Amino acid sequence: MAVSGARVDPHSPVVDLLRLADSERGRLVAWMEQRASADSARSKRVARRFDASGQRWILQFAEGAQSGQKFLVLPVDLSEQGVCVLHGAFVYVRTPCVISLRSLDGEAVSLTGRVTRCEHVGGRAHEIGIRLDHRIDAAMFVRSAEPFSSGDEPWITLRHSVETMMKLVSSSRDVVQVRTAMTRVQHDLGAIESGPRSI
Repeated sequence: MAVSGARVDPHSPVVDLLRLADSERGRLVAWMEQRASADSARSKRVARRFDASGQRWILQFAEGAQSGQKFLVLPVDLSEQGVCVLHGAFVYVRTPCVISLRSLDGEAVSLTGRVTRCEHVGGRAHEIGIRLDHRIDAAMFVRSAEPFSSGDEPWITLRHSVETMMKLVSSSRDVVQVRTAMTRVQHDLGAIESGPRSI
């Protein structure tokens, strides 16, 4: 699947500027998810975002000091309109880029887009939001993006909160973060209990 003629140069070496251990990455992603759930602006995004962690993507920038290089980046999430990744360096907003990933059936896909935000989140890690030039079908890339009915939304929210809490439990020794995540789970469970009941 080719998107808008995007192409990642197969001959240039791949550079990993992040160099995060799995435990560091898990702790960082869990903290970012916790922050996002507490941030009303992020939680009200129009496009639903799906967890893409565990994959490895390649990112190239078309402009700036990092242009012409291929970078290994760690996906955080994706939607039909954009992706969020962890990268080991700062990138200017509006920088055009190409991101290479694989669909669930193993097909190589290159997507073009532009950086919409870049935020330092700890150590070398920068959270980069990229708006895609063309919409994608998220279900091609993550199994959790399967269609759902509107009645499933509270349960999906609860599942996301539980997964975030479990990541913190397995990778963090920060009792305050774990307790905050548990409070979020209790809140989401309460929303289901107080919501309309199916007969």
